Amino acid sequence: MAPEKAVIGRVTKKAGQYLIAGPPVAQVRHSVAVKNGKARAFYGSAKYKNGKNTAVNTIKLQHWSDSRNLFIPKGIGVSLKMLYVFPRPQRLKKAKSDPGFIAHTVKPDLDNLDKLYVDALAEVVLNDDNQVFAIESKKVFCSYDHLTKTEGWNGIKIEVYCIDNAESQKLFNDYLPW
Repeated sequence: MAPEKAVIGRVTKKAGQYLIAGPPVAQVRHSVAVKNGKARAFYGSAKYKNGKNTAVNTIKLQHWSDSRNLFIPKGIGVSLKMLYVFPRPQRLKKAKSDPGFIAHTVKPDLDNLDKLYVDALAEVVLNDDNQVFAIESKKVFCSYDHLTKTEGWNGIKIEVYCIDNAESQKLFNDYLPW
């Protein structure tokens, strides 16, 4: 008999699903500049800024256009499932390579990808990113059809789950205006 998985609360309530098209972008290290005697942190990469803006805008659009997506009030724990699908590089398009997903074992690092998209979720779906208690992340290269020489979809798939118990239900009911 296999041991049971430990679960914090009952994580059964799906709170949303978001698909962001295009290659995933990772969080970059911030730079620090001193202006008027005060230190300021900023992110200088245009790729990072565009990637985060695209993520936030896509999540906003999908969040508000589907009534099944929930805003998670403060105090409710959230679990995330994230799949990062990268375009397949030329070296993996050879006839001998696997046509399905292939594990992505090069940069960017998984934790830096998670940071950017959790921050994007925190701007739309979550009250604060500290509500996230578990993240299941995978990064892969997209599928490739050797006969037609076409790649599969690349982008990010995010599924949001929240703890569904009496305490979280009370927090939801207190948050809702009706």
